[in-house]
Amino acid sequence: MDIEQLQQQISALNGAVAGLRADLGATQQQLREQSAQLPQAIKAAIANELRPGGVLYRTLDGCNPRSGQVK
Repeated sequence: MDIEQLQQQISALNGAVAGLRADLGATQQQLREQSAQLPQAIKAAIANELRPGGVLYRTLDGCNPRSGQVK
């Protein structure tokens, strides 16, 4: 393998690394955005379960959520 072939391979690898870095940057941005939304999503899920018919609502109301029977 001569120097020119090695330089071509290095150039190709540099291109691949640049692409991976761009993908990583995009993935990190998505993670930041989704992480910022997580607290609101958790609050919404809890609020949904506290509504009549939700598991937490039935539990707080004295009902066994698995059997549906009142304690």
